[in-house]
Amino acid sequence: STGDAMTEVRDTFGFVILPENEQLYKSNQNPMPQNVIDQWDKLAENLSTQIGNEKANLKELQELIQANGIPSHLRKKAWTAFANISEYKSKAPSSDYYKSLVKDINVKGSPMVLDQIDRDIKRTFPECSKFQEEEEKKLERVLKVFSIHNPSVGYAQSMNFVCAVLLIVLEDEEDAFWAMVHIVERVLTGYYLSSLIGCQIDQKVVESLVEKHLPKLHKHFEETGLALSLVTIPWLLCVYLLALPMETAIVVFDNMLFRGRYAIILTCLAILQLNEKIITQTKEGTSIAMVLRDITNTMFDKAGLLKAIFSWSANIKEAEIIDLATKFREG
Repeated sequence: STGDAMTEVRDTFGFVILPENEQLYKSNQNPMPQNVIDQWDKLAENLSTQIGNEKANLKELQELIQANGIPSHLRKKAWTAFANISEYKSKAPSSDYYKSLVKDINVKGSPMVLDQIDRDIKRTFPECSKFQEEEEKKLERVLKVFSIHNPSVGYAQSMNFVCAVLLIVLEDEEDAFWAMVHIVERVLTGYYLSSLIGCQIDQKVVESLVEKHLPKLHKHFEETGLALSLVTIPWLLCVYLLALPMETAIVVFDNMLFRGRYAIILTCLAILQLNEKIITQTKEGTSIAMVLRDITNTMFDKAGLLKAIFSWSANIKEAEIIDLATKFREG
């Protein structure tokens, strides 16, 4: 950007904070308490062995993530552990699996898919100072290799944003590739198929939970004729990376990597509940969608959102969400 580059405020991930949001952004910059960081540092010593060990007591870890997200100096290590990257690497068909697919991109890739990826690279976080030409090249390779590795998914829009954030945090492109495999194949299963079936199911789960737990909002959506899916499907598909400010979206991503779809469904309820008043005051469906977009773009209060997600986890157990999803999948 030109001109006022000197006075431009950016967040820790290199994303521009708009001038009208600077005050709000700065007032929400609360450093993580030292005792929490100490607790994390202690846990981090054997993070990967803990995650791999089904019997490990992950409750302490869960409470830490739900209350604070992951401290930035440990995020790379934590994501690497949560996405089972070393396990994927050890089970790969060969130790140079990723590199060999990179060499084969033009031979094995579907021209249509490769073309779509090419078109989306430049549209991926163009304003982010930590995502420039070198990162774009990595993104292109990872997405293209993934499309060969898993042709039934190939490539779908939104995967570019998820992958870009993995690259910003993990830096290593092969690690980002295996994290993509983990998220697309194991966590957000069916989200990126052309039918978006996995995402459609979770959207129905969200609607059914809104009807049960936020009846006033549900009624308001019905009366204004807003199809909630217009708002929530984009949230789910890009794991809030385009909806929330990046520093807030990252703590949601922390939770998603640790708790899976459960975390992103609860995030949906938390955002709607936190903004219930302004939503119910808005009388037209199309205006609600716009109001929600403006609100989520300025949700700099990470702690407030995490607290809301945490309180939902007391009301709604993971089993309930699994049951609902099964019902809709079979329905």
